[in-house]
Amino acid sequence: MSNYISEILLAPSDAEVRFMAPANVEKFLRVMQQLRLQPRAPVSERDLMNPEAIQRMVAEKGALVFSFVDVDRPLRHVDLFLRTSMDVLVLGNFFLQRS
Repeated sequence: MSNYISEILLAPSDAEVRFMAPANVEKFLRVMQQLRLQPRAPVSERDLMNPEAIQRMVAEKGALVFSFVDVDRPLRHVDLFLRTSMDVLVLGNFFLQRS
């Protein structure tokens, strides 16, 4: 079994996706396509390029993340935080717990 965690963590970096600023969303979506990951929910991944659509997901659906999944191997997935304050909080806690 390949190490899908390393594959998923390194792919955005290899594609030079730095932050989820609007200019980088297109790069991120290309990486998800290359990894053969697709949206878990029946929502277009192109909605990530529209800040108003993201605000609606958060406000109307209570969404915290936008998930991409490999339908053949569901453990192989990526959750993209929809609010920048959430990703820093969760990742910070993750790294503090590992120290």
